[in-house]
Amino acid sequence: MDRRLFTRIEVPGATIRYKRLSAKNMIKGLSKPVPVKDLSKSGISFFLNGKMNYGDPIMMKIAFPDGMNLKLKGHIRWLKDQENQNSNTVGIQFFPFGNSRYYNPLNALDYLRSMDGQSIIQTTQPEDMN
Repeated sequence: MDRRLFTRIEVPGATIRYKRLSAKNMIKGLSKPVPVKDLSKSGISFFLNGKMNYGDPIMMKIAFPDGMNLKLKGHIRWLKDQENQNSNTVGIQFFPFGNSRYYNPLNALDYLRSMDGQSIIQTTQPEDMN
């Protein structure tokens, strides 16, 4: 049973760069770009190269094929080891959207909402919409 509230979509060509948010890590740069697995207006998943833990806060820069770049913050909600690979699949829940410096920008939410139903591959449906 899928417990997600929002439809996940795939965006071929989208990439993400990320880093763990911490006092020690403020100067360290973002990772190299990795492909986005799927996303929704509430979160994103991708293949993580490196070590992170459940609950870690993370800062991301997502690059979309149409040229849009979003800077978002969130935290790790799940990790899944990939057999025979040197990476994990990670699921990030975005921090809330709003006007505070602790929130993600509202224009990013508008962009994510605009993607739903376009020429993007939908990967899951909320249970109540089936």
